[in-house]
Amino acid sequence: MHQYGSRWFGMPGLSVPLLLTFGWFIAGVWLVRRGRRPGRAVLGSFLVTEALFYLVHNLSGAFLKDLPAANPVLLVASVLGYLSAAVAVAYLVALARGRGPGPTWPSLDRPVGRT
Repeated sequence: MHQYGSRWFGMPGLSVPLLLTFGWFIAGVWLVRRGRRPGRAVLGSFLVTEALFYLVHNLSGAFLKDLPAANPVLLVASVLGYLSAAVAVAYLVALARGRGPGPTWPSLDRPVGRT
């Protein structure tokens, strides 16, 4: 599916799933940071879905073929996709080991290293 052409009119319809996905991610992070019980499950389910999406995408034959050097916008989008998949897997491992984000991580509203 080519979403970068000027004649593709499906973009407004695509914005709804993108916003729902963003909300899913924000809900998971918020719940984990607040130490809520379903937080790890919500964030973990988002990360599993993201990792599986990129796995299927790459196994479908797109691995390294989606890095068009002639189009810098698509190149950056593809590189960010690979990085996003790697971060999703790393966070899944951290969550599984119990060392993932949570209320014990440093607060963002005070400098790290100060009490």
